[in-house]
Amino acid sequence: MKAFKIKDLLQTVITGEWGDEPVEGEGTPILRTTNFTNDGEINYNNVVVRTISPKIVLQKRLIAGDIIIEKSGGSPTQPVGRVVFFDKNEETPYLCNNFTTVLRPNKNLVSPKFLFYILHQNHLIGNTAKFQNKTTGIINLKLEAYLNESLTIPASIQLQAAYTQILDKAKSIFLHRQKSIDAIDSLIRAIFLDMFGDVSENPKKWKTSTLDSIAKISSGGTPSRTNKKNFEGDIFWVKTGEVKGERIYSTKEKITELGLKNSNCLIFPSKTILVAMYGQGKTRGQVGILEVSAATNQACATISVNQGVNADYLYYFLRNSYTNLRNLGRGGNQLNLNLSILKEFKVFLPDLNKQNQFSNIVLKAEIIRDSIVSNLNQHESFFQSLIIQAFNGVLELHPKFAIKSKSATIEKNVKSTDVVDAVVQNQEFKNNETEKFKNKLITENVTVAKAEQQIKSRFKGMSFSADDVINYFIRELGWVNINYDVFSNVIFKWLDDGELKQYLFDPEIHGDKRLASIDDDPMEESKSIEGMTRKILLELV
Repeated sequence: MKAFKIKDLLQTVITGEWGDEPVEGEGTPILRTTNFTNDGEINYNNVVVRTISPKIVLQKRLIAGDIIIEKSGGSPTQPVGRVVFFDKNEETPYLCNNFTTVLRPNKNLVSPKFLFYILHQNHLIGNTAKFQNKTTGIINLKLEAYLNESLTIPASIQLQAAYTQILDKAKSIFLHRQKSIDAIDSLIRAIFLDMFGDVSENPKKWKTSTLDSIAKISSGGTPSRTNKKNFEGDIFWVKTGEVKGERIYSTKEKITELGLKNSNCLIFPSKTILVAMYGQGKTRGQVGILEVSAATNQACATISVNQGVNADYLYYFLRNSYTNLRNLGRGGNQLNLNLSILKEFKVFLPDLNKQNQFSNIVLKAEIIRDSIVSNLNQHESFFQSLIIQAFNGVLELHPKFAIKSKSATIEKNVKSTDVVDAVVQNQEFKNNETEKFKNKLITENVTVAKAEQQIKSRFKGMSFSADDVINYFIRELGWVNINYDVFSNVIFKWLDDGELKQYLFDPEIHGDKRLASIDDDPMEESKSIEGMTRKILLELV
């Protein structure tokens, strides 16, 4: 491990440009913070084009491996300092705008993608908040102070690159599973639209009604925080930040019976719909539905439906009305909703059988979605564990559970398939490395055939070869620069004490007593989940 200031790991720092209004059909694409995603990816949709002088384009064009940092913008809930990684190799030049800065890593000192992962993680955990400087209502990044921050990283660039490969693979699996969740959400929206039509237009001419005529509408309260006995009880208490288009099963804070008694709080039953009446950013107009009894604060409107209305139908109607609700906000500097506005909000009401039919479809779809979300949460924990270990230089490729740390153990609830997926490498590369090592064996007077004979003599009745063992080390454990001495010492030690057999044939890891196939597409599980979801939902409709 070695300590560096961030600026010492950079080849150069390049300021952004904005240029002039483009001449029709001409211009240079400029990346803005609106093209940043919170996953550190660049969204190339809606990239603006500006007129920039050829000299400036030549000086400031982005190259693959550049890190772009947001230096102006941010919000109270999202500190400035987000980073994205530029990995395009093409003739079209890209620049970034003047609200951003390019950090070009020194490839002799650091793997660019590894540095990106460090800076991205630092932002996610809030470390960039201390470099914020708010002036004239705009939050800016104190870039000089940020670049003088110290980092301790593995000194070996080869080790950084190896860690990056693992992190890339783990992240790609995470993103693919997120797409599966998004696909289900899109399908539910499509089902609603098909069954009932656009909430803004009511094209199927359903009967309309105000919320006040089909539900009881009220709000909650907040116990005094000066009395600690009001909190840390066992009564769920919802705040607007927890109302975000999802079902609510628990809350961050709980209040006591005393807090309930000494405030305007009321306990609302399961299936009460919540609407965030005010809040910063995207909060106003967000909808949730209680799946447990809970109290709320005064910023949450509560909607308890009458008989003849299906709560799940109304919940999705209001979710789909997010923009319409937000546009009803009133007030001065910050637009808010209120109970009077919500009471007069119009909804359309298909017959109850139609509402119930939709509810049944949605609940089945959400069971599938919830299983993917659970898997995604496990994978996210695993990914964060990998990142921490990689940054501290303690992530090792090890046969026990595929990845093991000197200082931390991966949680047991992480699927072993996820671990294997995280270290599988490009197939063509693996095949080349296999052939290289086989040639190395031969030149060292230990033929593959001789190694195979020795293996089979120790594992009688098991059908696998020396190639399987070689591929195991190259593919599953990521040993791409192994030499003969390391290989032979480890392999034949394990052959003697039987550990290799355990790792190659452990049914708990691989599911059966044969050499696990790790040539399959690591995304196959997610693809099958997404495919199954689409098929089931379309059949339900």
